[in-house]
Amino acid sequence: MTETNTTTPPPVTETNTTIPPVIDTNTTLPEGTVMYEDASEGNTSKWTTFKADVNSTITNVYAADKQSNVIQVQTVGKTNAYYVLGEKKSGWADIDTNTIQWDMKVSNAFKITVYIRSANGLRELKYSDSNTPSNGLAYGLGSVVKDGVWRSFERNIAVDLDKAEPGNTLVSINGFRIDFLYAGNISVDNIALLTTDEGTDVTPPTIIVKDGSEITVNQGSTYRAYATAQDSRDGNVAVTISGDTVSVDATTRVVDTATIGTYTITYTATDSTGNEATATQIIHVI
Repeated sequence: MTETNTTTPPPVTETNTTIPPVIDTNTTLPEGTVMYEDASEGNTSKWTTFKADVNSTITNVYAADKQSNVIQVQTVGKTNAYYVLGEKKSGWADIDTNTIQWDMKVSNAFKITVYIRSANGLRELKYSDSNTPSNGLAYGLGSVVKDGVWRSFERNIAVDLDKAEPGNTLVSINGFRIDFLYAGNISVDNIALLTTDEGTDVTPPTIIVKDGSEITVNQGSTYRAYATAQDSRDGNVAVTISGDTVSVDATTRVVDTATIGTYTITYTATDSTGNEATATQIIHVI
C-alpha cells in the first residue's frame, strides 16, 4: 500500500509587492511656503509638455544625491520645453508673494522662464546659464551653475521686473517653465513660492564664482578673478575681491601668478540691509 503525502504545501508568498515610499528630506523651507512641485507624489501629473517630440521624456525619479524624488526632463533635440501647470495667463495666479525658489541640477545650457502678470501686462522673466547678470527681462545665473551639482535658487520677481522695466509692478506669479537649448537633461525639485515678511531680510546674496571654487593655472599666465552676486530682493549686488594668500588687483582682478603655489581668493557681497556673503576660490599655480 502506497502512502499518499497529504501534507498541505506551504502557501506561495509573493515578494517584491511593497512599493518603496517616496522620500523627500527637504523639509527646511520657510513657514508659509506654497509648494508647487517637490516630486513627493511620485508622478509628473502637474507638468504639461510644450514643443515636445517622441525623444523627449519627463519622469519622476529618486535622486540618491538629494535623497528625495525629483522631476527630470530630458531631450535629444533643441526645440523642447516643459512647464509646470502650463498656463501663461493665470496658472498659479499667486498675488501673495514676490519670491520664487527652486532646486536644480544641470550640466548643459538651459533657460528657466517664470510667467508673471505685471501692471503692464503679461511678462516672461528668463533665467539662464549666461554670465551676463541682466539684459532686459533676462538674467544670467552664471555658467558655473552647470556643474552637475544640486543648487538652490531664489529670485525676488518684483525686484527683477522693476530692474528690467523701472516702474512696472508685479501683480501675480503664474508658472515655471524649463527650456532646453541643447540636448541634455535637467533635474528640478522644490519649486515653490515663498511667503515672507517683506520688512525683514535675513538672506545674504548668492555668489557665483565664474570658474568654480578651485582652478589650476600656469605660472606667469594671466588670470582674472571674477564672480557675480544675486540677492533675492536687491537683484545684482557688487562683489569685492581680495587675496588672502595671493596678490590680486581689486580693479583689474588680475591675479599674481608669478610664484608656483596654492593660493586663496575671497569674494564678498553685501546687500542693502547688510547681509554679507563670502565665497573662496583656491588657485593652484603650476
